Amino acid sequence: GKRGVAVGGKEWIKRIVDLYGGKGAAGSAKENPALVDLIKRTRTSDALWWAGIVPPSLVSKLGSSPMMAPVKSLKSVSGSVDPSKGLSLAAFLDLGTDADAAALKTLAGDQVTKLKTAPAVQMMGMGTFLETIKVDAKKNTFSLSVNMNQQQVDDLTTRLGGMAKQFGGM
Repeated sequence: GKRGVAVGGKEWIKRIVDLYGGKGAAGSAKENPALVDLIKRTRTSDALWWAGIVPPSLVSKLGSSPMMAPVKSLKSVSGSVDPSKGLSLAAFLDLGTDADAAALKTLAGDQVTKLKTAPAVQMMGMGTFLETIKVDAKKNTFSLSVNMNQQQVDDLTTRLGGMAKQFGGM
């Protein structure tokens, strides 16, 4: 479309501007089958969306932490966020193996479960918001979704604003 935001390093931004201006059509995302497939599964009608192939240098940094070991085979990411009727987030991480996707699902699910039972989270009444987080793994793809209606978003915003005031912020 005519309206959009591009984020990237200096060279990528230059390529994006050139492509938008009709220069250097070679190397367009439309000519990259892997990227086209990522975009096809992404809700591009949402307010914000992304799709990209993850460089090996970033993967090695992310996967070097024992807690993030399942990410060591990360290949690509895609997803979207839409705040038009509450908050809808869908994120997909394509990993090198089905086992890595399953391990990441277990890891993320365990973290959400621990958060739900944390005394501070319970005391602040934040557990219901964690119920809106869903994780899954199908084949080699890990997915995370968050779906909140407008009332939940308003309640969360009020709670977070109150917490910020309590801790000396805002």
